[in-house]
Amino acid sequence: MARDTMVVIAASIIVAIAVIFREQIIASRFGVGDVTDAFALASSIVIFLAAAIGGSLASSLIPVTIQIEVDSGGAIAEKLCRAVLARLLVSLVAISVLMYVFSEPIISAIAHNFPPEKRQLTRSLFMMTLPLLPLAGWAAYATVLLNIRRRLLFSTLASVMIPVTGIIIIQISSTPGALALGLVLGYLMQCLFVAFILKEEPRWLCPAWQAQRSQLRAVWHQYLPVTIGSLFMTGTVVTDQVMAGWLTSGSVATLAFASILVNYLNAFAGRALGVPAIIHFSTLTAHKKWAEARRLMGQALLIIGGIALGLTIIVWGFSDWLVAQLFEHGAFTAVDTAHVAEVQKYYSLQLTFQFIGVLLVRMLSALGKNRAILVVAMFNFFANILLNWIFMKLFGVAGIALATSVVLFISSLLCGAMVWRSLNAEFPGKRSV
Repeated sequence: MARDTMVVIAASIIVAIAVIFREQIIASRFGVGDVTDAFALASSIVIFLAAAIGGSLASSLIPVTIQIEVDSGGAIAEKLCRAVLARLLVSLVAISVLMYVFSEPIISAIAHNFPPEKRQLTRSLFMMTLPLLPLAGWAAYATVLLNIRRRLLFSTLASVMIPVTGIIIIQISSTPGALALGLVLGYLMQCLFVAFILKEEPRWLCPAWQAQRSQLRAVWHQYLPVTIGSLFMTGTVVTDQVMAGWLTSGSVATLAFASILVNYLNAFAGRALGVPAIIHFSTLTAHKKWAEARRLMGQALLIIGGIALGLTIIVWGFSDWLVAQLFEHGAFTAVDTAHVAEVQKYYSLQLTFQFIGVLLVRMLSALGKNRAILVVAMFNFFANILLNWIFMKLFGVAGIALATSVVLFISSLLCGAMVWRSLNAEFPGKRSV
């Protein structure tokens, strides 16, 4: 697991540089203003759906596919994966069409505090970003294939196409539409990159409807609770953006910029820890090596928890300097830096709980406990709304960041308790070979 983690870390650093560079350009061109507010809110809805629906594949398809390859061989696993892809794409295209048709009431509901012109801009950007849904779903599926084959360098590096394409488009045009166009084309380029890497296995990339119903049910039983849970978990991001819109103008953009560094560190943990973890945990549980799974889980939590705590101290202590170095150019002023840095401090408190939470959730998925993840995600969603409401009255937009950190602390405790119970009570065997 350590070697795979280092590979993902190396690739993630490249992605991080590209993401930060793109956000620097956006900050310099648009600052903390109406355009950034509108794009942050519009894109967060679509990206939230893409992450929840497409991103849940890893936690459901990888364990089932590995088990089928062990039991029945690669041909049966291929048939299953292609059937899953077909159903995924049909669902995402249908959702995109429905959201386009109902874009006006959707945006009116979540951006009702925006002035009419700003609300119309938000709707336009929202409609422009909708094509990325099926693209993101296909890319997520192809990335799962790369992960199953442990081609982790390419599966991680593929996402660099999104910020790189965005940078190119923004350099060509500084209009608000360039932000949405760059995002959609970025996902398209990611698809092309992954397709090129998997060119020797083209059949796996083509959707096909037929597969054994029992195997589809096995994926569905894992996928449905994870997807619903992801909708609740990633829905907290949209909720945060919407509730920030209730505050003063520029609050949505302030929250968006304040979350960039912390969210990227979280995403970094998701890639560097989550991808190797789900593969290794699924392999151990498929072969019923419970003692080895317990040992690996304990070691990983101790090491990763310490690293995350150190990162929290660094981000909190150097928040003003980090924001100034990253964003204080052009339209992004020193006043904006002070506001964003304060919010970023409260966001950084979540890092330790987010990092260890990635490991705990992946172990629960490997154990087939995705329904437990759903329960925790539902709790997180409603607790986040309640704490947002309380803390934003006390601390303004910084209170929204604090609420997120508190919720993740509680959820990590819940997940830890469930993993401990599963590994020590339900699967107490000592066999490790």
